[in-house]
Amino acid sequence: MTNEPEPRYNYEDYQYEVKRQVQEAQSLARHNLLEAKNKSKTNYDRTSNTQKIVVGNKVLVHDKTSQNKLCPKWLGPFEVLEIDPNNTNLTIKRKKKRQKVHLNLVKPFFE
Repeated sequence: MTNEPEPRYNYEDYQYEVKRQVQEAQSLARHNLLEAKNKSKTNYDRTSNTQKIVVGNKVLVHDKTSQNKLCPKWLGPFEVLEIDPNNTNLTIKRKKKRQKVHLNLVKPFFE
């Protein structure tokens, strides 16, 4: 039976070990965050508005200010004047003014 000496940690060893554990935890957190972000994006894309709207079409705009359940939820129709190059926003003509609206807040108007 030989007595093995107990390992002794000095300040530098402890500091190195804590630093390594923090870096490992940050790496794991970053990986989990990216996975959750990708999962969120796929879930969002599944329900996002993917309709084709062209300049000159008429659209209805979702009214987020309606406070009564009997008020109409959609306002319009409004004419589409422009569509941004990245297809996220469009410009409509609203009471002789131009207004920028996100694509997910509009739906096509059929006459």
